[in-house]
Amino acid sequence: MFPKVHFHRTSSSVQRIHGTRISRANTPIWNRRHPEKVSFYVMASKVGNKPGQEIPLTDKSYHTWAYTCLMDGRILVQCAHPQQGWGYYLMTPNPGGESGFERIDCELAKTGILDRVSISPSETKVCFEYQKGFH
Repeated sequence: MFPKVHFHRTSSSVQRIHGTRISRANTPIWNRRHPEKVSFYVMASKVGNKPGQEIPLTDKSYHTWAYTCLMDGRILVQCAHPQQGWGYYLMTPNPGGESGFERIDCELAKTGILDRVSISPSETKVCFEYQKGFH
């Protein structure tokens, strides 16, 4: 396990299948570790912003982990949503407001977790690592 994973810096971009970058995302997002518990929430900023100019896309009172973004702006997340419960969702961000969550049904999620989730460029296939029993 990587105990310092919350120090990793990432950048979102659109890439070709062989790995070359097509474009950099206009609104970088990342998972920020909650300072007082083992939990994360999703943050966003603009390219070129300074520390302190970022905004939360999810409430830090409950765990949310962003995996990947769709072309329409939704974000595939794992979330312990306070009303809908733990699961996987397509989140519609609402900066400065409450984001929307659409549950994704997945039989494997009932007996384990999906990790390292990514979506194909056509957005018709999902690739993930399955970890049985971590639920």
